[in-house]
Amino acid sequence: MRTVRSLAVPFAAALLAAAPAAAQDLPPAAELIERFNRVSGVTGLTGEDHGHLVYEMSVMGMTMRMENRWSGGDRLHVRMTTPFGDVAEFGRNGDVFWAVDPDDGPRLLTEEEMQAQRSATSLGANVLSMASIRSAETLERTEVEGVPCYRIKVVDNSGVEAEHCLAVDGGALVSSTLWAAARSGGSTTTILFQDYRDVGRHKVPGRLVIRAQGQEVVTTLTHASAEAQPDSVFDVPPAIRALLDAAPRP
Repeated sequence: MRTVRSLAVPFAAALLAAAPAAAQDLPPAAELIERFNRVSGVTGLTGEDHGHLVYEMSVMGMTMRMENRWSGGDRLHVRMTTPFGDVAEFGRNGDVFWAVDPDDGPRLLTEEEMQAQRSATSLGANVLSMASIRSAETLERTEVEGVPCYRIKVVDNSGVEAEHCLAVDGGALVSSTLWAAARSGGSTTTILFQDYRDVGRHKVPGRLVIRAQGQEVVTTLTHASAEAQPDSVFDVPPAIRALLDAAPRP
């Protein structure tokens, strides 16, 4: 009579032999990222694509607001307001990339820096912009909050690592795991993207659950529109215009 152990050995060997084949069935990370960008409306934007999103996050009775407007692929304005009245904003108008915030003041950005800004403040769109990614690999098929997804590891152009899970069905972003720099204590932040809604050609999350350092904060989409935005929304601020005027001419 064969023992449980004697049966387990060939069974384990069979699993090990099958593991490489299973790994080969995982789709390449670049393919998953491309699909995410396609379903979220990030790629292939035309002059007919517009949007206006407002997200609000309440913490201890105080509300932080983020407003995101875009028109086509070359005009963008993002404005963030803290409960204390501080305002930070960045944008793009054609080939001009810029940012204004209380810490660094007005400054011109490179396209790569703009992508980093968008990734840092993204709520489900552009967080996987290939322009800001150095390498990406698919790690496994798993589940997050009951949603089957492919977990991928991404290293951006500055060497920062993150992991994202993209839905097997549809390709939307299900979760992101981000690691703070060592000087910030090396804390981990996990973001869950839920309640997706259609806004024009975009799919945007209606609810985000942010978990970090034992705390949980919920961010909610309070306004969504695919209507054309006024041209004045994308005007370069006077402080940025002054930097442009002072810049050496080619």
